[in-house]
Amino acid sequence: MVFRGRRKQIHGSINDTDGKFDCIFMVDVIHHIRYVGKLAKQFHDHLNSGGVVAIVTKSQEQVNANHLKAYFPLLTDININGRYHWYRPIRQLICQFKSAGFKHVETIPFQENASRYLTQSEVDRIKSKCISDFVLMPDAALDSGIKKLTKALKDTQSNTIECTYAGKTILVFSKK
Repeated sequence: MVFRGRRKQIHGSINDTDGKFDCIFMVDVIHHIRYVGKLAKQFHDHLNSGGVVAIVTKSQEQVNANHLKAYFPLLTDININGRYHWYRPIRQLICQFKSAGFKHVETIPFQENASRYLTQSEVDRIKSKCISDFVLMPDAALDSGIKKLTKALKDTQSNTIECTYAGKTILVFSKK
C-alpha cells in the first residue's frame, strides 16, 4: 500500500496539532509511552474516518531474544520490567487500540531470525551509547558487557560473531 499526501512530523503531543490525519506512523517509539491506552484514544480523536495507524515495535518475545543479552543481561530489566521502557506483549497493544475504537487490521512480523554480525563497529556503537538501552544502563554493567563482547570477538578468527536477530513487528489499525 502506498500513500501520497502531506507529511507532518510531530515532536511532542499530537494534541498540539490542528486538524486530522489519514495515517499515523510510529517506528520504535511506542515502548517509550507509559500510557498506551491514552495515546490510542488521542490517535483515534486525530484520525480521519478510515484512517490508519501503523506501529513498528518489538514484542516482549523479540526483546527477550535480544542477541546482545548474553553480554548485557540488564537489557531485559531495562526493556521489559517497566523500569525505563515498556515493551508490552503484542496482544496487549492490540487490546488497548481496540478499546480506543480501532479495528486491528494486521500484525506483520519482519526480519525474524535474520542473521546479524557483531563486529568491532557494533562495540563502538554501544560504547557511544547511540541506543537508549545503553544510555539507560549503569556504567558498570555497560563496561562489563563491552569487555565480554570484545573478548568474544577477539576469540574468533574473523573478529565477527554471527547471531540471530529476533526481528520486529508491525501493527496496523484502522479507524472504524
